[in-house]
Amino acid sequence: MSRGLIARITFGSLALLIVAGLIEYRTSAFPSRPLSKNELLPLVAGNVLPENVAFFFGPESPYLVGDLTAEAQALRQLGRSGDAAKLEQRTQTISATKNPN
Repeated sequence: MSRGLIARITFGSLALLIVAGLIEYRTSAFPSRPLSKNELLPLVAGNVLPENVAFFFGPESPYLVGDLTAEAQALRQLGRSGDAAKLEQRTQTISATKNPN
């Protein structure tokens, strides 16, 4: 084998390892679900996240109502009424929390 071919194989292998490592870091560093109240509390207590941001963008955020309603409608159209009912229940819970009266 020539030196050029060995250098290209080595460089390609190194590049592949770096890309695989970055993909693994990205998927493990950022959760794919909303943070729970127990996960938000330390962020607010440590002044990492302001309290108003934690409330508005947490798992019980009023901003989720529109998205949850649309997702429930889509699930009903797909014939998954059980999953749609769960989302509608969550929407009602969030709305009740937002408007306690």
